[in-house]
Amino acid sequence: MVPQLVTHLDSDAPLVVVVAAPGKLRSELVRAISEMGLHTEVSSYSDFEHSISQETLERAYKIVWVIDALQFFSREVQHIMQSLAVYSRKTVIVQPIVDSITSSRPTPFSSTWQKISELQTEIILNINGSFDESVFMFAKNLLGSSLFPLEIATIQLDKNLMYDPNIYLSFISIDAFIHQVVPLFFRPSQQSACFLGQEVPSSQLIEETTLLFSRYYQRELVVKREQLTVVDTVPFPVSEIVLEHLSSLHLVDEFVREYSSRGVSTLEHIIPKGLQEPQVVSIPTTRYEKSTVTVEPTLAEMKSEDIHPQQVAAKSTPPVFEVSREKSFKPEKKQEVELKKSKKTEKDKKSEKIETDEFFDVNQELSRIFKTPRAAEKASRIEKMAHTELKHAGKSKRKRILFYGGLGFIGAGLGVLVLVALFIGTQFFVKKQLLAVAKMTVVDSISTEDWRQLEKSTSFLEIQTTSYGQLFDLSMISDAEHLVDVTTQLINVAFVVHEMDVSVQSLYYRLVGSEDGSAFEVAQNLSSQAETTYENLSLVRAGIEQISFGEDELEKEQILKSYQEKIDEIRKELVTQRQVLPLLQDMFGGTKKTYLILFQNEQELRPTGGFIQAAAVVTFSEGKLITKQVFSSYDIDSLVSGSVAPPDDLPRFLGEENWYFRDSNWNPDFSQAAAKSSWFISKAVGGKVDGVVALTLDSTGDLIDALGPIEMPEHNEVITSKNLPALMEHHSEKLLVENSQEKDYSVLILERLIEKAVTAKPEKISAFFNAIHDNLEEKELLVSSEDTSVQELFSSLGWTGSLIKPNCPAQFTSDVCTVDAIAEVAANTGVNKANYYVTEKVQHTIELLPGVAQHTRTIQIENTADINAWPKGDYRSYYRFYLNSNAQVTEITINNKKLGKADLVERVEQGRSMVGFLVTVPIQAQTEVVLKYSIPLSGEAAYSYAFFDQKQPGADRQTSVTIVPFSGLKPAKIAPQAEVTPGGIIFDTENRKSHGFYGVEFR
Repeated sequence: MVPQLVTHLDSDAPLVVVVAAPGKLRSELVRAISEMGLHTEVSSYSDFEHSISQETLERAYKIVWVIDALQFFSREVQHIMQSLAVYSRKTVIVQPIVDSITSSRPTPFSSTWQKISELQTEIILNINGSFDESVFMFAKNLLGSSLFPLEIATIQLDKNLMYDPNIYLSFISIDAFIHQVVPLFFRPSQQSACFLGQEVPSSQLIEETTLLFSRYYQRELVVKREQLTVVDTVPFPVSEIVLEHLSSLHLVDEFVREYSSRGVSTLEHIIPKGLQEPQVVSIPTTRYEKSTVTVEPTLAEMKSEDIHPQQVAAKSTPPVFEVSREKSFKPEKKQEVELKKSKKTEKDKKSEKIETDEFFDVNQELSRIFKTPRAAEKASRIEKMAHTELKHAGKSKRKRILFYGGLGFIGAGLGVLVLVALFIGTQFFVKKQLLAVAKMTVVDSISTEDWRQLEKSTSFLEIQTTSYGQLFDLSMISDAEHLVDVTTQLINVAFVVHEMDVSVQSLYYRLVGSEDGSAFEVAQNLSSQAETTYENLSLVRAGIEQISFGEDELEKEQILKSYQEKIDEIRKELVTQRQVLPLLQDMFGGTKKTYLILFQNEQELRPTGGFIQAAAVVTFSEGKLITKQVFSSYDIDSLVSGSVAPPDDLPRFLGEENWYFRDSNWNPDFSQAAAKSSWFISKAVGGKVDGVVALTLDSTGDLIDALGPIEMPEHNEVITSKNLPALMEHHSEKLLVENSQEKDYSVLILERLIEKAVTAKPEKISAFFNAIHDNLEEKELLVSSEDTSVQELFSSLGWTGSLIKPNCPAQFTSDVCTVDAIAEVAANTGVNKANYYVTEKVQHTIELLPGVAQHTRTIQIENTADINAWPKGDYRSYYRFYLNSNAQVTEITINNKKLGKADLVERVEQGRSMVGFLVTVPIQAQTEVVLKYSIPLSGEAAYSYAFFDQKQPGADRQTSVTIVPFSGLKPAKIAPQAEVTPGGIIFDTENRKSHGFYGVEFR
């Protein structure tokens, strides 16, 4: 479809509300959530009451509240707690904590840490009482948080004294914590967790700290060893997640380096200094009796401020004190909300309106002036002059007439100069607007107001050119007329595209049955509109090329380049439309047309895209959707009676003695696999299938992006393309333990996707069609039809997933051309979802020698799964390679071990030479597969060679291709872009999304 010229924001995108004090933890948290494709709205504690509305909390997908223990009992935080408690189910509590300790012998150090432990425990219990359905994510000993063990250990640094608690400690960084914790926010499992690093004896950490203080600040610290005991930090069960690769010693270095820049110690908030008399802190709770926290007198010796690296000063011991519960915490300084929407002030709007009105007045006045007949004005002026001659006589009167005539001549000259300046200024203004609108048209982000402003300016310029053209014959006038013509054509494009959008929406709604009328009549109008759009775009591009833009000439060239790419893209789409639209009657007309939609999961890769997890049967009658049903593949298999003989390879590699619907896509040619899937469906539910559509997770994600996120209230989830793979993997893991009565997760996704498509909003339809078209082009969505004419069209467009051997590229003119094709097809036979953890890199090198092309295909396969339990495990896959029929396989090795004939399956299949074998990649391991083969070449001195690498749907292979000609061959043409090096012609495959086709013409 032709892209819309207006971009609409996706108001359905999930929203995550983040409530946290400003700092690195909040910044990294927001960044990580945003990178997952989710919207965020952020508030500090002091801004929450004014910046986060009840409506925002209602529509939020998740609420993330980061606890700061030092501010917890402030009025603002207590208000936040009351506001969020009603949304406990979707709230995630993130709380940095320290190890809790006890000590039998009170000292300034042990008393401080013990009181912090008690405060921390009470906060956790307090929150848990109101947020019993929330998930807690604890970060133990988080560097950068308000509480950190080394902060406590250095409370008497002013005395060059440091404490060693003589326990095991583990530190974590904000970056490592955020990387691990954010994905868990959106997992359906509601399990609290505590993140910690690798444990190290505190003596090592303290020793490292003292060494670094000596190195960086020339301070020699005395270490005082204590005997503390670690107790449970979290007063309820949570799972522990150890960040194995994080060095606590490395974080000590970071702590010491940042020490001088941290300012006043964070402990100052809970350990006031200089109080003469003991006071009592009464911590308000919602569920527990008031308790008294008495701070030991020795706390007076605590660190009160940071020390400059070069400054070592002895300080007197301040008096003992208490902390009063009645004394509330000082509210934090109000922070600005990180996400704001720019708004125009009323004054700006008023000013804008006045300018627009003035612009209209100038248009009307000039129009009136220039439309007054010149002859009539001249006659009137002569009549007045004659009347003056008759009325006035004498020499003095004649002088007066000459004087006023001179003034009139000067005034007329000045008027002409003003009009010329206005004319030139209008041209300049229109050129600027034309470039801006043309540029925005390329990126599909132009607004109605921009079109309207361009139309007004063009109308004004047209009035000027028409009027001046009657007086002068200047090239400037001709240039202005051309500018008006080009701009008018561009404006017409906007109107035609808008009409196309309306037609596309009407066609869609009639097909899905939500609008009355014939979809086929709309299709005819759409074809005509598409032709008009293409013609106008081509004219606009040619017209802009002929306009001189002065200092903006370079920008014009850039816009024209982008414009040509857009025109080529639209032309390709229009060609597709012109072919498809006339066949809509064959696809959806008649009394009944039934289509099968396969939902394939490439996490268990199969030849046409992935394991078939679910299928939908949709039926149309007279161009309208009338029924839709969704089944799991296991439901379909249970409805097929008897046994079905499988293909020869299937029992050997998959271990199945019968053939099931879920394995019906074993054939790599989708047109044949689709026929078998249709056969199973007919046996299971009856009826004839007229066509098959196959989706992968990748294409499903794109369709979800186009239509908007899918809500799963059953699992407390919102599905987007970003989290779809992870959720599918997670629910595969749950599949073995969940209630069999619960509806299959894949069935739910397919049901909701179809429902989302049927009820799509008008602004989503164009994006939905574009997503379908793009995935057809990228081979992540395949189609097959029983109608011969429709299937021939789909095949010519390359949408049927058949094994292909294309013709020689048209740009190569040699009489002799060799097309060398390969199709790599893998089928996961390990009965797991290992492909989610598998990466595959392919390096294909072709040496063109006299009379022969020698191929070396090196495949590096890595399995990053960490355990051998479902759905992870060893990657066991049956690899098949479809080569030219005259290909000769010379050697196949796996990890340098040559395969024998008994290890291979070799035969001619669908006119191609096929070789297959089993590859196993254990968990946490890499395997290298090398395939060597050759094909004969022409002995001609000048010939063309093209290598075609067919993509397997669902497979994500990073492929590089190098063609190495022997010294006698000189390349004359190379396609596509490539780098010619002494080692060969290296093709750019970085942005490859579909099949790869690489060619060289030699002279």
